[in-house]
Amino acid sequence: MTTEIVVGVDFGTTHSGVSWAVNRGNKEIRLVDNWPNPLATNATHEKVPTAISYEEAAPELWGYNVKPDKQSFRWFKVLLNTTQFKNEIAEPVATSMKMMRSLNKTVDEVVADYMRFLWTYTKADIANLKGENWQDTYSITVVITVPAIWSDAAKSKTKKAAMSAGMGHKIFLVSEPEAAAHAVLKEKDTSDPSLKVLAQQARA
Repeated sequence: MTTEIVVGVDFGTTHSGVSWAVNRGNKEIRLVDNWPNPLATNATHEKVPTAISYEEAAPELWGYNVKPDKQSFRWFKVLLNTTQFKNEIAEPVATSMKMMRSLNKTVDEVVADYMRFLWTYTKADIANLKGENWQDTYSITVVITVPAIWSDAAKSKTKKAAMSAGMGHKIFLVSEPEAAAHAVLKEKDTSDPSLKVLAQQARA
């Protein structure tokens, strides 16, 4: 029987973050904070920009590698839940919508492409600490945070994008407020270090 690695993905509007832990023993959490950044000699950022650029309709750069002056997709996460648009659309969102039309891309595809970059780097981080053949020893469960206001359709799109990005089929969604509450409770209750609480709540 394989040992489980639980990966938490904070897919944010402007920045995203990832942490993971082996669901066994002391369950020490590894926060990914060495995101590739060409402008930093010693990258120690807990979050990476939620940004992606394309070259001839193919994904090219992501995160810190996307220069501010380069045409790129930003704030595209909010397009997964169009029901939240009531007034004016923010400029980054409008730019992303325009680029999608010009590249003949859907928001689902852009989100999946970004998540694929994020997931590839996460797997490399796990391999760096657990060995290149870690997937022979460990199974993966992914928990992704989503805004509490999101519709069921937006949640479904997020999960499908994660699956398209290669995150597997054991993917669970948890609302951002719920994830924050679990984090606080875990800090206050050190007698129960189980990481399964988050996934169990997400299944409910």
